[in-house]
Amino acid sequence: MMTSLEGKSIIITGASFGIGQAIAVHLAPYKPKLVLAARNVTGLEVTRLECEKLGLSANNILTVQCDVSKDDNLQNLVDTTIKSFGSIYGLVNNAGYSTKGNIEETDMKDYDGIMRVNLRAPFYLSKLCLPHLKDSKGCVINMSSVVSKKGFLELVPYSLSKAALDHFTHLLAAEIGPFGVRVNSVNPGHIPTEIFPKIGFSEERIAEMESAVQTTTPLRRLGQTEDVAKLVKFLLSDEASYITGETILVDGGMINPVFS
Repeated sequence: MMTSLEGKSIIITGASFGIGQAIAVHLAPYKPKLVLAARNVTGLEVTRLECEKLGLSANNILTVQCDVSKDDNLQNLVDTTIKSFGSIYGLVNNAGYSTKGNIEETDMKDYDGIMRVNLRAPFYLSKLCLPHLKDSKGCVINMSSVVSKKGFLELVPYSLSKAALDHFTHLLAAEIGPFGVRVNSVNPGHIPTEIFPKIGFSEERIAEMESAVQTTTPLRRLGQTEDVAKLVKFLLSDEASYITGETILVDGGMINPVFS
């Protein structure tokens, strides 16, 4: 399968489960060089094996244990990628963190942790990758959310972090566009992953949210991780060569004001 992604090195943070894992698996048949980064080594190994099953050579898969909240881990991620593959074409800032809570309920330690993972880490990792992205005329994808457009009172710091991430996308696109580097945000709607149970949503509340999405969203279904992965692949490819500075919703029309 000859594609514009063949042989190009792409870093994906948060690649051990959920959307990050789905992105890696969807990209695998297009024969890039994948750098899979996350804290969870066991999850990274699962992702690596799934990519190999789809025909991606083990020599073209690099797994790096990385806590994106730590600057030295981000520097190591970039250094290891360059040492192994010699270049960086794509950066998918997918790793994310949240806690459940409104303003009154939010502990400031949690607030700081959310901002460090969801905003500071993409900022710093993009900064570290910039010289290499300029060389490759590559692209950055920031994984945002519909809550950047329509805040969610049960996820206030997360909503704030994603709104800021969208603005970072606009600023970075303007700054490095003249070097031929593209930057876009992908903003998923409600995608069932392990994240909601992990941060304390009850089974009943999750079922209630999913029911609301299915009854009010024009497409009348929940999104899947593959829906997001397909858009990421498109934005990384030459097919999207004239698209930059955009925040693109993958939400089935969920927050379009015409339908709300």
